[in-house]
Amino acid sequence: MAFSPDTDLLASGSLDGTVRLWHATDGRASHTLQVPSLEKSNPDRNSAVRSLAFGPYGKVIAAGCSDRTIRLWNAPSGKPLASLLGHQDEVLGIAFHPNGRFIASSSADKTIRLWDILTG
Repeated sequence: MAFSPDTDLLASGSLDGTVRLWHATDGRASHTLQVPSLEKSNPDRNSAVRSLAFGPYGKVIAAGCSDRTIRLWNAPSGKPLASLLGHQDEVLGIAFHPNGRFIASSSADKTIRLWDILTG
């Protein structure tokens, strides 16, 4: 789970491959974001969400997933922005740089990667 920097939204990630955004003040659901799997053998199976982080301005939310990706969405609209692929195993942790342009991720593949979210 992660709170947006302004604490208006709470994000929860799930093993069912969803990220749910909630209005923190009254508990109303805002968006449900799907994380489809990249597995060609089982395309209907969603990828589990292992970690979440909001960007420093609350406009972007990132999810570290079991299919080795980091998924980015526009938090206010729920619109997908990008998928970052480079780890060889599931993404266990993610954090935004304070300037919002970079993400650090850790993986079960025993690596840490730094990502420029503008260029991927």
